[in-house]
Amino acid sequence: MKIAIDLMGNDNPPHSILKAAINFLKNNNLYKNIKFIFIGSEGPKIKHPNISFIKAKSLITMEENPILAVRKKKDCSIFIGMQLLKEKKADALISAGNTGALMSCAKMMLNLLPNITRPFLLISMPSKSKMLAVLDVGANISLKSKFLIESAILGTAFQKAKGIKKPKIALLNIGEEAKKGTLEIRKTFEELKKMEKQISFFEFLGNIEGKEVFSKEIDVLITDGFTGNVFLKTSEGIANLILDHISSFKEKHSKLQPFFDDLKNHLHYEKYPGAILIGVDALIIKCHGYSSPEAFISAIKGSLSILNQKIIFKIKKILSTKK
Repeated sequence: MKIAIDLMGNDNPPHSILKAAINFLKNNNLYKNIKFIFIGSEGPKIKHPNISFIKAKSLITMEENPILAVRKKKDCSIFIGMQLLKEKKADALISAGNTGALMSCAKMMLNLLPNITRPFLLISMPSKSKMLAVLDVGANISLKSKFLIESAILGTAFQKAKGIKKPKIALLNIGEEAKKGTLEIRKTFEELKKMEKQISFFEFLGNIEGKEVFSKEIDVLITDGFTGNVFLKTSEGIANLILDHISSFKEKHSKLQPFFDDLKNHLHYEKYPGAILIGVDALIIKCHGYSSPEAFISAIKGSLSILNQKIIFKIKKILSTKK
């Protein structure tokens, strides 16, 4: 398997990610056949047979118009990464770059999955007893009802591909009542109710408030990219606050160390692979701009797991025969 890694757009220096990836290869015999294709302005100083490098001559900054930038800067790291996916020279792309540019470039260069008109960012988050798929978390700032329905279908297909026979889905809202929320949210509520009766694709649990997301038994949470991104980063902030408090107690009580380590593995964003740009016929993992080298390693492990389970292929098959 070949994993393309975009070294540009991340707050951390590229050499720290390169070093972490090389250590990952050295310390994991199970992954000795994995090859990394790094894309950036400066290549690795350490040579390794499983690593290659492609020089990117330009960078799309966070301030640029993503659509215009992608069309003009065809020598940027994101465009090069998409080209590798398109030509089947890479099996996955990991990037912490401009989200809008990543989405625009994916739509422009890659095929969409059956009956899907745009990609969404899907993140897997730990909940009460299982992993919860949340989308959209930033690819589409605002969404019409028909696109929220698409995201519900994609999220359901993702969880089905992971082995859940009839995923339970919920719509993030300011209250449980059917009349709560914006016009588009209310339309989506009514449409999902109709779809649940017409096909046996999912079980719709209705609206859900943010405070109940992690305690209820749901598999897919539907929201627009603005609300979803705020929800995600607020959740990460609260998790960090909890971990910081426990860490201060841990220094005084060494017996808390195993408990703290277990909680960190469960809550810290670094332990999870980032968001999947779902909806295109390829695997793209979007990391935070501030992602640490450890977070990139989690993204690598996550992408390998998705590839090994053939998740994108299974989603494509499910969407083609949706019932």
